[in-house]
Amino acid sequence: MKSRKNILCFRCITDPTKGYGNLARSLLLAKEMKKRNFSFFFIIEKNIIAEKFLSQQKIPFFRLTSSKSKMLESQKILKILQKNDCQTIVLDMREYGEKLSKYLTKDTHVILLDDAWGNNAYADIIFNGTMIKKYHNYKIKNPNSQVYAGSKYWLADQNFLRCQKKIYHNQNSQQFILTISMGGSDPDELTFLIYRAISYLPNIKIRVIVGPFFKKIKQLRNETRSKKNIRVIVNPKHIWNEFSKSDLVISNAGSTLFELAILRVPTICISVVDHQIPYANFFQNKGAVKYLGFKNLIDENKIRISVLNLLKNKLKRKKMFEASKSLIDGKGLFRVSSIIEKNIN
Repeated sequence: MKSRKNILCFRCITDPTKGYGNLARSLLLAKEMKKRNFSFFFIIEKNIIAEKFLSQQKIPFFRLTSSKSKMLESQKILKILQKNDCQTIVLDMREYGEKLSKYLTKDTHVILLDDAWGNNAYADIIFNGTMIKKYHNYKIKNPNSQVYAGSKYWLADQNFLRCQKKIYHNQNSQQFILTISMGGSDPDELTFLIYRAISYLPNIKIRVIVGPFFKKIKQLRNETRSKKNIRVIVNPKHIWNEFSKSDLVISNAGSTLFELAILRVPTICISVVDHQIPYANFFQNKGAVKYLGFKNLIDENKIRISVLNLLKNKLKRKKMFEASKSLIDGKGLFRVSSIIEKNIN
């Protein structure tokens, strides 16, 4: 029987307009903690796709009804924690995480996974895996709060590290593999814009990856069915394999950008929400990616020209590979889970 200390609750956002990244990150950490003899359950808001996804993996979860305030929501959460004899909650709630941690810390142990949203440190432990310094400036409100910030705490599946390119392969063939991955939901439907921009380019095989929250899979399949050089891949279990085989990836500037840096794959990125802009600028300034700009500044011609220029420029792609080496070591999952285990036990 598990002790109360060895039970974790994960409260993560599953709003499709926010993407799939928070649920994916929480699941990654939960499964790693399971290896360390912890059990866990999830609390999510109503989302049929997310509920089906968790059910298929036999992961216990509670659906939280909407609340008028985060104070009321915290009260509902505390009742669930008490019923399940759980003393520790991990919050991955974007802009709502700080406020929830403020209310919950009074009655339970709170771990906050943050990127660009928090200003005040109420949680007992905060992990911020970004390398953007302005996102690390927390005002300490809880005297016991521990803040771990920087890319050494970025959470990524260890398979990205396992599939990391050790030596740059100088592509000499006349055919390239190009992968498109705009996140788990892509509410702006940029996937369509990108593949239409490059689908008729010569000498490329295109892999279009979409996640579980993407709503227009049927339309995408219908549009690409007649194109022999395009393959649609829905929610691949081993996405790192698809990326590692690619000569070039076009992605958003969210968590995928960090994963591609671990793999050292040349990348063209587009920022789709405001907090991704500093990420994209950072990676471009380091020479690891080509940043096209914010989503509303992108058109087919800009995408097409950028792709052609990079595929023609072997030296540029090699420099992107070299630049990625020093950005993220890919060991954040081990560090974060070790800190949690040490603090709880």
